[in-house]
Amino acid sequence: MIGLTVSCEQCGANKGEGNRWLELRHTAQKAPYFLAWSKSAEKPGSKHICSENCAHLVLNAHLAALREQAKKPSE
Repeated sequence: MIGLTVSCEQCGANKGEGNRWLELRHTAQKAPYFLAWSKSAEKPGSKHICSENCAHLVLNAHLAALREQAKKPSE
């Protein structure tokens, strides 16, 4: 049986056996949130984050997008 290759959405690192990864999900408003790794994170289509550092980068990118959106004049 061929296993699922799990890669970090932020940096592209491949998951090893002993890594402490997070599952990345988004709210209906597109805000990222993170869950502890579980078997549900291994299903195809799931998104993954390899570390706290990459989780911070995902969150920072989301916040930067919100700041840019707030700068745009209302239409």
